[in-house]
This record gives sequence, structure tokens and C-alpha cells, in this order.
Amino acid sequence: MSQKTYEILNDGQKKLLNQLLNSSKNKENVFNLHNLEGFLYGVAITPEPIMPHELIWVIFGQREPNLNLKTLDEANILLENLMVCYNAYIQAYWDKTLQFPYDFNNLKVDILDEIWKWANGFSIAISLRPEIWRIDKKSLNKKKVGEQTKKLQTSFEYLQYIVNPQLLQEKLPNSNDNDILEITTLCWAGLPVIVHIFQEYSYKCTKEQYKYIAKEKDKKDKTKAKTAKGETKPTDIN
Repeated sequence: MSQKTYEILNDGQKKLLNQLLNSSKNKENVFNLHNLEGFLYGVAITPEPIMPHELIWVIFGQREPNLNLKTLDEANILLENLMVCYNAYIQAYWDKTLQFPYDFNNLKVDILDEIWKWANGFSIAISLRPEIWRIDKKSLNKKKVGEQTKKLQTSFEYLQYIVNPQLLQEKLPNSNDNDILEITTLCWAGLPVIVHIFQEYSYKCTKEQYKYIAKEKDKKDKTKAKTAKGETKPTDIN
């Protein structure tokens, strides 16, 4: 039984998403529903738009969905629902109602697999635009980074330890099982904070983008006004 405290999608939308994912012929690489929900969350908070064709490629593991359905109309209905769900996450982001969906104050063991799948999907979404989150190779290789970059990089590192525990064992080969378990538990406990760090940085990026756009618009408006008064040449306008 799910221990979610927040839902973006209703039961009908989830049912259609399950039908879509289960109809894929590419069974080995297609997302499950929990992967998809985490993925859509990560896509929604990414400051740079991720287009539908890229979503399809990642979700189904190939350029085309390649669905095992009887009619084209059925496929269109299921794919249209996917876009509706995608837009629901985007809208929740802009409305600032998007929030980490699980209750970590009353967590039960039987929900961990679902959360792991959600975190996996979220991690994949974040990985699509590593330069935005400063987790690209160039940023990771810098000797000195600011506090914000350090928080993002550490958060992503802990996220990877959740979705791929083997990475932690490889980084700490001399640690005993108890030490690995303790660190893993801390990473899991920090998942809501990890998501919050990425989301807050996303809002910061979006705010800065709007400031830049507004500043550039103001510059152009002033140049146009001067041109209209004959104070500058039309060729001065970019």
C-alpha cells in the first residue's frame, strides 16, 4: 500500500499510464509507473525544457514507443494521456504545489521498493541536463566550487548511492557491512532533502532567467524609443 502524502495524477490517469507502459514491446528497457512518476517530477523541475520526443525515447528506451496495441486510436489515447500527465507535473511546478510525494515520517519497509523506483526515475531526469545542475564532468573536475554547486553535486552523489548501492561499496571498498548500511540509511533518509535542493535551485535558475529576459526586453524597448525620437539609428537595434 502506497504511503504517499501528495498525488499529481488521479487513478484513471495512472491506469492509462500502466496500460501504455505494459503495451510496450521493449519490455527490458521501458519504465514502470513509479519510474515514470519520479521521472516526470525531475523533468518538471528541470529549468531547460525537455521535449516530448526526448521523453518518449527515455521512457521506452527507443526512439518510437513500439506499442503492442490493436488500433492506432488506442495508442493515441494512451500517448495523449502521457502528455496530459506530463503537463500536470509542469503546471504543479509553476503553481509551486509540486512536492516530494512520500511520507518519510512514517515509513514502512514494504514501500521502499516503490520509492527506489521513483528515485531511479528522478535520477534519470536530472541526468538529462547535467550541465544545468553542475554535475557534468567539467563541473565535477573543478578543484574549487561554490557552496551551491557543492550542495548539488553532493545531493546527486547521495542520490546515486540510493539508486545504485554498488557505487557506495566501490567508493568505500574497505568499509564493513555495518558502515555501508549506516551510510546507505542516511542517504535514504535524506532523499526528500535531496529533491528539495534540486527543486529550489531550479526555481532560482528560473527566476534568474526571467530577470535576464526582462532586462533584455527593457534594453530593446529603450533602444526602440530612442530610434523613434531620432536619437539613434535603426541599425543599432539588435
